Amino acid sequence: MRRVILAVCLAAYVFAPGALHAQLALGAQLEWSQDFDNGAGARALVELPMGDFAPVELHVTFDYFWPEDGDYWELNGNLVTTPAVATVLTAYFGAGLNIAHTKWIDPLDQEQSRTRVGANVLGGLRYDPGKLVPFFELKYEIGGGEQWIASAGFMIRLGAATGIR
Repeated sequence: MRRVILAVCLAAYVFAPGALHAQLALGAQLEWSQDFDNGAGARALVELPMGDFAPVELHVTFDYFWPEDGDYWELNGNLVTTPAVATVLTAYFGAGLNIAHTKWIDPLDQEQSRTRVGANVLGGLRYDPGKLVPFFELKYEIGGGEQWIASAGFMIRLGAATGIR
């Protein structure tokens, strides 16, 4: 687990310095999941410089859910793309990886836990009228959490004035 978190931090360090000059957004989200009820999380978006290619962004989220019995959290890293045409209402789609951790009490009153790695497929819409950017996202997890998750929240745009696509 420590190796995975270290790899995510290292990747963020390698990709972020050049991308931070272009665009960074930080935010919060509320979620509903198919299996683990409601949750809340934090989100970071970094626009990756890709030259003449379609815009690509790195979305990193940490999500904590409150199931009826136990704890459940996820760490997600997704690469998404948006249409090249910048409008106020923007659709995006992408894929990535997730680390899902769950902890529960078994019938013998023993604490159990499990951490799994999986993949994400996602799509969403965001409204970008200014510094505050609300969004809605639908994600399906293959492996890891193995569930549908709907997220809604907002991001605050930092960095260059060009805006999130």
